[in-house]
This record gives sequence, structure tokens and C-alpha cells, in this order.
Amino acid sequence: METLALVLIIITILALAIALYSFFRKKPEKTKLQKDLWSLEKEINSMRSQGIEDDAIIKRLSDMGWDEHVVELASHDLRRPNHSLEKLQNYADSRIRKGDSKEFLKETLLEAGWSEDVVDLVLKL
Repeated sequence: METLALVLIIITILALAIALYSFFRKKPEKTKLQKDLWSLEKEINSMRSQGIEDDAIIKRLSDMGWDEHVVELASHDLRRPNHSLEKLQNYADSRIRKGDSKEFLKETLLEAGWSEDVVDLVLKL
């Protein structure tokens, strides 16, 4: 009887420890690229609402110092990984045509929050 009570106490303590750990653990911080994409997306939406075409937006923001591939990533609305794979495929194809390597694209997309499996599938790695 004492053994059963001891086992139940240990299980209760472990369950409480797991619950406290999951409650108090730090949430992962957004990467710099994710933060940049968020602010960049707001700027792109503002320009679009003014009737500016995407090519002109990309040129303007690139001239302001933004990396072209980052501007295109935001303009394709790929900041959130739950968007369609078709948009991701279009973005990847566009960047490859412009000379970006698949390894560079993979690094960029992983940093933006896409899973490695999805990135490998889209880039055919």
C-alpha cells in the first residue's frame, strides 16, 4: 500500500514539473529575417494600396537598401509558412531564374520559418 502511494506521489510530482516547465519556458524569439519581413510586408501593402506595381515596389525597396530576395519573399506573401506551396514554388522559380543558388534559397526560407522538408520538396533537393 505504501509503495502504491509513493508511486502516485512521484507521478503527481512529475506531472506538475512538466506542466510548470511547459508553462514557464520561453517562447522562441522571431529571427531577424522574420521581423524584417513583417515590417517590409507592411511597407509593401502600403505601396500596393497606392496602386504601385510589384516590380516597381521591389525596385524602390531594393534602392532603399533592402536585399532584392528579401523584398520578393515578402511581396510573394511567404512570410507565413502556412501559405500555399504554389506561391512558394513561384518565388523559388523566380529567384533561381535571377541566379540565386538553391542552397542560398534554402537558407533564406528556413530562416523565414519554412520546414526543411517543404523547402527540399520545392527546391527538389
